[in-house]
Amino acid sequence: MSKGMIDKRGFSLLELMMVVVIIAIMAAVALPNMSGWFSKKDLDAAARELFTAYQQARLQAIKGSEEVRISFDTSTTPNSYIVRATTTGVVIGPVSLPDGSISFEAPAFVGPYGSTTTGFNSRGLSLQSGTITIVSSDAPSANNKRMITLTVGGNATIAP
Repeated sequence: MSKGMIDKRGFSLLELMMVVVIIAIMAAVALPNMSGWFSKKDLDAAARELFTAYQQARLQAIKGSEEVRISFDTSTTPNSYIVRATTTGVVIGPVSLPDGSISFEAPAFVGPYGSTTTGFNSRGLSLQSGTITIVSSDAPSANNKRMITLTVGGNATIAP
């Protein structure tokens, strides 16, 4: 290399600082949206966990040829549920929702067992059909509810 030439390999300190500033601005814009995404993810996980409990209760009812009830506690330990079989005892629970931002709205089951209890008979049919809604206070308001519906035939669905 001759005396008059300057080595032009690498980055200058100014270029490096500009890249760091751009990354910081992008992170500042993205972080508020991330908290809503995490809250929605927690809501989906709670809904899937309850849906799985319904499936396990139905399986136990058919396999054990017994009645299995799912009771949602609205007084003693709010936002929790327990799955109990008539002869084998507790199948699942008690299970509480993950944190204070996720809760059950009033269960809406219709039948002789009351509005907070449902379950399955020995043939896998529901004892009483209805809906339970799980709500997240931290998720974006357009997408902060999951409804789990149990039909008379014993099928459970999650919406939306």
